[in-house]
Amino acid sequence: MAVSLNLCFSLVLLLVYRASAAPISPGNADSLCSFAQLVAPGQDSLVYKYKTEVKLSVVNGQFDLKNEISANVHIKNLGNCNYALQLQNVVIMETQDEDESTVSTPAKQELENLVVRFRWADGFVVAVEADASANIDHVNFVKGIISALQVYSPVPTDGLLTSKDWDQFAATRFLEVTNELRRMGKADINAFKSNADIKNLVPMFLNTIYAHDPAATLFNFDSANLKFENPLSVFYLDSPSTELVDQIVQSAKRLTAEQVPDFVGLAATILKKYKARQNSQDADRKIKDFQKSVSKFLTAPTGDDTKVVTAALAAYAQLGLYDNQVKNLAAEQHLEVQYHALNAIRHIDDDYIDDADELNIRTDLQNVLLEKLQNKENKNAVRVWAFEALYTPFIFNSEESDPTLSDNLEKAFSTILDEPLNQVNGYMWSVLKFSSLDRLDPLRGLAARLRVHHDNKKQFSEQSTLSSRHVELEIPLRKNYRAVIHLSVVFENDRVVPSFIGAKLAFDGVRRETIRLPWIDGALIIENLDSNVAEYFLRLDPLNKNKNVDDTYRTNTKNSLPGSTKRLQDTYDGVEDDSSSSVHLYLKLFGADIRSRDITDKVQDLLSSNIRTFVRNQVLARLQQLSGKNPIFRIPLEIGAASAAANGLT
Repeated sequence: MAVSLNLCFSLVLLLVYRASAAPISPGNADSLCSFAQLVAPGQDSLVYKYKTEVKLSVVNGQFDLKNEISANVHIKNLGNCNYALQLQNVVIMETQDEDESTVSTPAKQELENLVVRFRWADGFVVAVEADASANIDHVNFVKGIISALQVYSPVPTDGLLTSKDWDQFAATRFLEVTNELRRMGKADINAFKSNADIKNLVPMFLNTIYAHDPAATLFNFDSANLKFENPLSVFYLDSPSTELVDQIVQSAKRLTAEQVPDFVGLAATILKKYKARQNSQDADRKIKDFQKSVSKFLTAPTGDDTKVVTAALAAYAQLGLYDNQVKNLAAEQHLEVQYHALNAIRHIDDDYIDDADELNIRTDLQNVLLEKLQNKENKNAVRVWAFEALYTPFIFNSEESDPTLSDNLEKAFSTILDEPLNQVNGYMWSVLKFSSLDRLDPLRGLAARLRVHHDNKKQFSEQSTLSSRHVELEIPLRKNYRAVIHLSVVFENDRVVPSFIGAKLAFDGVRRETIRLPWIDGALIIENLDSNVAEYFLRLDPLNKNKNVDDTYRTNTKNSLPGSTKRLQDTYDGVEDDSSSSVHLYLKLFGADIRSRDITDKVQDLLSSNIRTFVRNQVLARLQQLSGKNPIFRIPLEIGAASAAANGLT
């Protein structure tokens, strides 16, 4: 039986009526039933001839099996869009190759005695019910017959489901409509997407199935412009199709610099999930082809626009890729570029490194990173990132036949930890603490040795408030389930504002494979921001209601600063403001970049006003952007429904 586009399209549209469909009962009048009806008024019943055939061929079997069922289908009008269906003259034929025979089974009589009631409105079956004692297999068989009525309707439908009807019911039946869409094929989804009557709501529903239906994911990606209709849904995509991955890899070959920031992170997400599902040489080959296309963008940025190179490096980090350009960019002058290059080294996957080159690459990187870590002329943030790149199983590999590399690295770490307490070794000590407590950490042994053999552990318990450190928190949510929070803060020696702030929110527990709650990474990279600490304290104090901040008030505030901060303030008072300040924000969802932005202007606006004024201005600006738009469905459905679908709520 061929399935038309109208059937699958109807399956979606019918759900709107479930919001208003009463239980099957002829009692309540329904205005919908004044339109097209399955059985015309005054007509007692309809009779159909129904015939279906199922053939089973078994490999190496002696013969093919075929079942054929035919029956007369009687449909009686109960009124108010309600109908009853009963089969008569049921004939069941069983065939073994060419040997046909009629079979007499209890199923014949049970099928003829079964009465199934259903509700049919304008061509759509909106409810089906039978007695509780009925055999479920027989009921399902009759449901298949009823479903055919939606394809071969005896009367034309009236097209009642216009955009107005969708607006009325879509929100309340959202998940059910989405489920029906997920059952559609590629051609049917395309027909639904092209429907002009409901064009204002089509994106809302397709955004949710882009993440789940292999056919729908192809419509999310525009291979001509290398853009995704709904980027958010890519992060919830579990099993990308080979066709989509091939489109991604081929499209990357004509990638331009302008397209890099919006494309490479999402493309890397799809390729990574494809590799996780396939885990084959074909998946590795596709990722290597993608690397060739992206590697040409790993060049030092011209001017201060670093979006292209940082996006390419973030894609490398996500997939675990590496080449020599990454090492070169780790020495680039822009702090955010160094961060992404060192982060890419930190996440190297040896699956993408030739065995013959692995030892040379490991040796080369260890030397380069150790030099960065030991060089006190570097910013503390760069030294910390170098440590994190060194403190990985790829660099510190104790299973090598020649342990010289790992021994040298352990000695270098120990030497830095033996120094008097400073911002770098204080951070390292906090990382080692949590690493030694994690039973699954592959470097737990190294962390334990470094901590146990240290002679002056007391100094690390005396860290001041403005000290670089790494903190990990676990918050129980329910039995065997918890939220995990990681916080990282790095201060420079002459600054009060941190140069780096990193945070991660994740969820862990026995349900981690069955629930997809988002986990988020965020990073702030800050340079030269704190030129007037006392002024910031005045303006950022949300409780400060003194609107007359005169020179006397400023002087008193400066004098009341803590000693170390006061000394920094005195230094800043004698120099002009630093015009080279910058703040870059990076956000990741499921390990993939979703936001990369220079927010220097916003931060400076915040610091030049107070918190209340800044928040008010931001909210008003956002509301002004939304004016004249229709955001009703955007916030709860594009984001919330995607999360709901990923959590098995559909």
